Amino acid sequence: RGKMFIGIRLQNVVEMTGIAWSRDNTNKLKDKYMGTYRVQYTVNQDVDEESPDDTWMPLFTLSITNVTSDATIRHLYSFPPTTASAIRIVVEPSASRTGPNVIALDEIEIYGEPIDNYFFLVETGG
Repeated sequence: RGKMFIGIRLQNVVEMTGIAWSRDNTNKLKDKYMGTYRVQYTVNQDVDEESPDDTWMPLFTLSITNVTSDATIRHLYSFPPTTASAIRIVVEPSASRTGPNVIALDEIEIYGEPIDNYFFLVETGG
């Protein structure tokens, strides 16, 4: 089985400063979210699902290991301004979870306006 990821490829290189994603914004589906999320970016404008790993550069890694009441709703994270043509989240399910599709994401959003105090949780829900 190959890498599981979700991503956005843009037509041009842009400056990104934030990313948001969720499992379920209704907060009703309380499964398929625990694991490691590796946020990566590239300036290569020809990337696709077949692009080698060395095409991508790490931005940050987030591990979700505990069940919380708001873990599945939208979370927005900011990071230092980064020039990129594509961004992706590589997901690695927790070792305690088995089977296909153990991490599911409903949405991914990218942002370009700078936010002070880089890489922190800006908001949940919304």
